[in-house]
Amino acid sequence: MNEYIVDDNLRQKIHQEFDTIYDKDFKKYSKGKECWEDKWGNYYDGWRPCYLDYDIFLYDNKLIFIFLGDPTGEKFTELCGDVCDRLGYDYRIVGLDMREETNKLDKYIYYNEFFRETTREQVQNKHIPFTQDMIEVLKVSKRKKDFVCFNQNSKLWRIDFLKKIFEEKLWEDGLISAHWEMEGLEDVTPSSVDFKKNRVEYKTTNDDFLIPATEYDIYSDKRFLSKISSNVFYSIIVEAYINEHDRCFTEKTWRFLSNMPFLILGSPNSLHELKKLGFKTFPKMFDERYDKIINNEERMDEIVRQVKNFSKLNHHDKSDKYLNSFDNIIHNQNLFLEKYKKMDDSWFGDVKVLLNEN
Repeated sequence: MNEYIVDDNLRQKIHQEFDTIYDKDFKKYSKGKECWEDKWGNYYDGWRPCYLDYDIFLYDNKLIFIFLGDPTGEKFTELCGDVCDRLGYDYRIVGLDMREETNKLDKYIYYNEFFRETTREQVQNKHIPFTQDMIEVLKVSKRKKDFVCFNQNSKLWRIDFLKKIFEEKLWEDGLISAHWEMEGLEDVTPSSVDFKKNRVEYKTTNDDFLIPATEYDIYSDKRFLSKISSNVFYSIIVEAYINEHDRCFTEKTWRFLSNMPFLILGSPNSLHELKKLGFKTFPKMFDERYDKIINNEERMDEIVRQVKNFSKLNHHDKSDKYLNSFDNIIHNQNLFLEKYKKMDDSWFGDVKVLLNEN
């Protein structure tokens, strides 16, 4: 991989060109002082800022911009094109943005390293596929809680969602981690069921599931927590991005997709995108029409409604819904395994295959 990294001189030229365009069109591409962000993560002009975390490689006489952590959007793809035109290079953008507007661009290639790393973690550590013994445990477990919901870092939509869960008296139905104190929820937050941060005084914890880990270890955690899976029916995934123009999946989705049913508070049409990739969702557990709701507040409210509806069922009916959905869990695991077998030893090896196909 290192032989493809652009040299310092070329990198400096690229950054200079970015700065030139940045200065000319500050409001469109920057995250400067004049740029505000609302509680949903929307920037005032509707686009991600231009200075995202990316790597630059030179492969087959093309500049390859690789975005592994943030969605880019078609406007930034256009910006990269302008830079490369000025430098006289062909180019490709490799990223995890799943929106149709971005993926239909000739120069854009979809790739999700979060999926790769989660798959390798879970397969190589034998978390998946489930052993027959594990399957039997999952099928007969007397679950004490309905759901698990991990929230390491504070985001305004996570705060709103967790407050709604609390107001609907659903907090005790879940295993909830929220590693910060929330106004109005001081009696229960910070809370943890996964690990404890240093210098945080937790109001509620569940020591049955705590794992020895540092804050660094748990960041972008990909592990499958088997003990939790036998104590809940499903996961509520609260993604890092929830806007239409930021449609992507991080490890938060992939870590649970392989091993339990879920509701997902992500971008609208998230379930639709997962189905396009070949995965199965869980319509026997939930009314999944929430996925098509564009308005963030309304989509969140419908997800809370699904949590509440499930909570009203007796344990037998909850178990029936889970068991009737179990084949979809196994299908998703098999798809993880199928994709794992095709993976290169390095993520850049995977990217090279995609570049050669495009």
